[in-house]
Amino acid sequence: MYKINWKNECLNNWFLLFILVSFLITSCTGDPEIDTDQVNIDFRFNRFEQELFDSGASMNEKVTRFNTDYNTFFLRYCENVLRVGSPNSPAFEGNLNGFVSDPEIQTIYGKVQEEYANMDIEKVELEKALKRYHVYFPDNIVPWVVTLVSGFAYPVVVTDSILGIGLDMYMGTDFSYYDMMRVPLFRKNRMDRKFLVKDALKGWIQSEFITESSDKRFLHQIINQGKVLYAIQKTLPDLPEETIMGYSKKQWIWCEEHEKAMWGHFVNKKLFYSTQFSEYHKFINEGPFTAAFDRESPDQTGHYMGWKVVDAYMKNNPKVSLLELMKNEDSKQILALSGYKPEK
Repeated sequence: MYKINWKNECLNNWFLLFILVSFLITSCTGDPEIDTDQVNIDFRFNRFEQELFDSGASMNEKVTRFNTDYNTFFLRYCENVLRVGSPNSPAFEGNLNGFVSDPEIQTIYGKVQEEYANMDIEKVELEKALKRYHVYFPDNIVPWVVTLVSGFAYPVVVTDSILGIGLDMYMGTDFSYYDMMRVPLFRKNRMDRKFLVKDALKGWIQSEFITESSDKRFLHQIINQGKVLYAIQKTLPDLPEETIMGYSKKQWIWCEEHEKAMWGHFVNKKLFYSTQFSEYHKFINEGPFTAAFDRESPDQTGHYMGWKVVDAYMKNNPKVSLLELMKNEDSKQILALSGYKPEK
């Protein structure tokens, strides 16, 4: 749990009693509003891409330091993201130096530094989100956050203790390189700075709580994503719902207006207990819209519905903690106890 820094150690007994009673009341009626100023975590934020592209140090010096400082993250970044091989390979330093010195990569790095010359806002948002995360999940690791250039490979890179964010994946819809790469508009719309913090939290929460399951039912898939979206909302409570979903305001309104119709479609088609990915993939995959609905619909409408069910479940079961929710693998039980019934 978090520590409270009392400003006055000689508080009167009646005031202490008032604080205690207030805490108990809020604890019994749901999650108290978290004062992040009173939560202590070891928040670390590093601009790894600046260290990697630093011309003031040799590649040999940097590799030696990165192996020590970043360890598993550096290994995964090189092998899985950049695909320049293992740091133990004889050709490794030459391969990594080839990436760093490539003229196109140099240009991209320069544009990233222009866009992200200052990340104070993101740092504050991430620190507050991770403080809330620590309150909800006190036994879980609070990750060390690092930024990177991924070569347009990954927006988020997660290891056991590091949360990496690929800044080149959040350069905005009008970034010319996305057009040259023929990135679809629906995907470009999500490669925007406003989604960076949300995506980072989503990546970390999924890595901690969502594991490969033998349960391939549509219901289980959307409830799992619903839990993640609900957890993001709890750790980033000021973020608009449409941003949490990766939607525009117009797309969110479409879902709100068609919630009952979408639910009826899932029920009538008997999709909830389907284990055939071919039958329900259109409702959970990325795309310009949901093929089963009209072209004004957004994609991933199944995840939207999963979030609605989870939200109803938590409102209907106020004694269930966020940790208990995230550990609950019984999607059928969550649906049954949610009492969810769309009104529109």
